[in-house]
This record gives sequence, C-alpha cells and structure tokens, in this order.
Amino acid sequence: MIEQEHAINLEHTAEYFTLESTLDIMINLFQQVFGIYIGELQVAERNSLALSGNGGDVVWHESVRMFAVRNTDGEHDFLAYLYLDLFEPDNMKRGDTAFNIIPVSIDDRMDRVVVKYRGTDLFTS
Repeated sequence: MIEQEHAINLEHTAEYFTLESTLDIMINLFQQVFGIYIGELQVAERNSLALSGNGGDVVWHESVRMFAVRNTDGEHDFLAYLYLDLFEPDNMKRGDTAFNIIPVSIDDRMDRVVVKYRGTDLFTS
C-alpha cells in the first residue's frame, strides 16, 4: 500500500538501510528516549545464564540475539532481557510482532515456580 500511494520501491530503499546500521540507530534512540542502556550479551555472559553452561540454551535459534536492558540512573539496575529474532523462519507468517517472555524455573523441591527475569522478543520481517 505504501509503495503504491507514494511510488516508493521498498526493496530499492532497503539497500540504503542495512540491518546493523538500522539496529544501531534504533538502540541508540531507545537508550536516549527511555534513559536505558541496551547491551548485547556476549558468549560468556549467555553461558553464565544457562543452567547447562551453554549459552545456546537461552535462545531458541542460533540467529537470535540477546540483550540486557539496564537503567542508566543510579546503580544501572537490570530491567529485562531483549531478544531479537530478526530473520523470518520459513514456517512463520509475515509481519512484525512482539511477545513477552517470562522464563521460569522450578525449585529443588519441585513445588514452587520462580519467575526469573521478564523479557521481550521482537520478530521482524
């Protein structure tokens, strides 16, 4: 619809906005507007989060990127995890969506569910 109304070729326009540069601009904008810090978790940090010690276990696909969101005021308090799933799988419908993720674990006695940290997953296409 946008292409027809404004005579824009979105595929041609996309050549000027690479994924990495667009992502950097968006993250910087969110950081400035909301007063937060968004940092991508490196392998060692993801490994420390996984019960197995394998950071690949905290994401559902190797292409998913995981970020920690922290407050920039005071003690840089942890706020949430942000998962970016930027590549559309063949079995999903097109469209941008966001899902809240609430990772949980069960304690040793198997009688209590513990909510760890909340997160959000962004799917884009």
